[in-house]
Amino acid sequence: MDRPNPSAAESASEVSAALGPRTAELAADIYQLIVRVFLQENGSYKATAERLVLHKNTVQYRVRKAEETLRHPIVQDRLRTELALLAAQWLGPAVLRSAGSP
Repeated sequence: MDRPNPSAAESASEVSAALGPRTAELAADIYQLIVRVFLQENGSYKATAERLVLHKNTVQYRVRKAEETLRHPIVQDRLRTELALLAAQWLGPAVLRSAGSP
């Protein structure tokens, strides 16, 4: 007998369970990529969006969210931000944990 079509909520739950913690890692990877390209493009939302084939508003939203997490504009401490991104790229995401976390 055929299984009835699952609801959207059931489907989302199944996908979430299957992906598990990797979902958070993928989201972090996307933010890191956007911030890295944003800095390489000298803070240009338009150039970043074109290079990553994203909408400009998506880039603005994600940069703003990254800045909220950092509690300062990304370009304010550019060198430190770029070094942290480079360390994460080579050494893995564990180097990006906040100072208070284990």
